[in-house]
Amino acid sequence: MSVYLCAHSEGATPYKQHRTVDRTPATVYTRPMLGISVDGCSGRRKRTIIHAYVPALLLAGSFMLAPTRLDANVISVNGICEVGTCGSPDVMAPGTTTSGNYSFVFALPNTDSYSFVGSFATTTNSIGQITNSSNILTVTYLGNPIGSASQTDVLTFDSTQWWTSSLTSITDSFTTHGTFAGALGAGTSVLDQVFIEGNSDGILGPFTPPAGWNAGPKTGTFSGLTDPLDRQVELTLTFGGGSAVGAIINVNPIPTPEPGSFFLLTGGFLTIAIIPLSRWLQSNRNGRNS
Repeated sequence: MSVYLCAHSEGATPYKQHRTVDRTPATVYTRPMLGISVDGCSGRRKRTIIHAYVPALLLAGSFMLAPTRLDANVISVNGICEVGTCGSPDVMAPGTTTSGNYSFVFALPNTDSYSFVGSFATTTNSIGQITNSSNILTVTYLGNPIGSASQTDVLTFDSTQWWTSSLTSITDSFTTHGTFAGALGAGTSVLDQVFIEGNSDGILGPFTPPAGWNAGPKTGTFSGLTDPLDRQVELTLTFGGGSAVGAIINVNPIPTPEPGSFFLLTGGFLTIAIIPLSRWLQSNRNGRNS
């Protein structure tokens, strides 16, 4: 199959398109059109299905090509670097977004092992303020080599992002929510706090099972800051002794979408696809009748 860039000259047969506004045929031809044909360019061209879908493809592409920077947070557990380059972290420029997913297994010296699965996202505006920041985390007890319940394990999770800013004073706030699942031992708890250049917004918690939590905001105002700035989310997760394999702490989980939301999204994309197809079929039908 060959691809031809065809442009009609003044003497070529024009493509006629019926406009539904006044139902009067109107001649539309002055620009080149990319056509796909096995025979090359003919004097009279038909509107191809690719032309019909160009607007839909551009619209769908706009969802996937939103400006996103892939600068990674650095993440450590109990002072051990697990994600990113902790000794040489990325620094976000103003007006950018960073996001990412991670998954790793962390083993304590007592051989208890935990799975960490989560994601992060941070957005800054043009003047160097953080306008949105999220950390989603699920920690699961995996067990140990002898297959026993956990000891009392304290896991200090730190997620830090650096960004460029000319501001020397900022106000920062955060909220937190989460859930517990599985057989967690007595003494299980969660503490959440945020630091700006080492200065704490304050502590939310401790939260204990079986009920989940939804707390905040906790707010702090800091001055005398120097570029680049850093924001550190610190979670202190304690799995009580006797926690069973599969015990879970979820921090800031995303709510399960309502079924109606899924069908609304699916229906929207189907509409994007069907409308150009119907227009293409009508266009070809009009071309045959002219």
